[in-house]
Amino acid sequence: MKKINKRFSEPTFIESAKTLDNETITYKRFSDQTFSQEISNITFENCLFENCQFVGSIKNCTFYNVRFTKCDMANCLIERCGFHATLLEQDRMIGINIVDTIFKNVDILNSLMRLANFSSVTMNDVVLKDTNLTQSYFDSLTFIHLNLENVDLSRSEFVNTPLKNLDVRSSVISEIIVDPQMVKGMIVTEVEAIELIDILELTID
Repeated sequence: MKKINKRFSEPTFIESAKTLDNETITYKRFSDQTFSQEISNITFENCLFENCQFVGSIKNCTFYNVRFTKCDMANCLIERCGFHATLLEQDRMIGINIVDTIFKNVDILNSLMRLANFSSVTMNDVVLKDTNLTQSYFDSLTFIHLNLENVDLSRSEFVNTPLKNLDVRSSVISEIIVDPQMVKGMIVTEVEAIELIDILELTID
């Protein structure tokens, strides 16, 4: 088990910020703000968002060494973005829609992500811990070193997403919807294996 948050380093913020008026924003702290307009074509480096609400969409943005703490991204569209060495913790992301986006060296901790949609998303060295992803939808998800710890994936659906080498032994996968060919090589407990019997269309005599 790799150490949680080992990639994110706490920067010394130069000042708090209220506006997004540059193509590159560095060492800024955003607190208790609501972003109602689309955020697009901005690179964020060494920034903090705390208790912020994102109402509009986020497109073509890059986040490097950024921390989102107790933010509200419910129903937000995140499209063609890159998250690198980034930490998301205690965030509310119900119904979030993430499309054509890359997560690399990212930790998502203690967050609410029910009904999330992941479409053509790449996850490389990502930790998901103590997070609710019930009834979420994963289409063409690609992952390398995806670490799940106490993640609830109940009633989630996986499409065009091979789950080989995905370790779900500490998580919940009851009533997931997935093609039988996609679960080959997934690492499960004995109890979870029994839950997959219907998916695999096996008959126990």
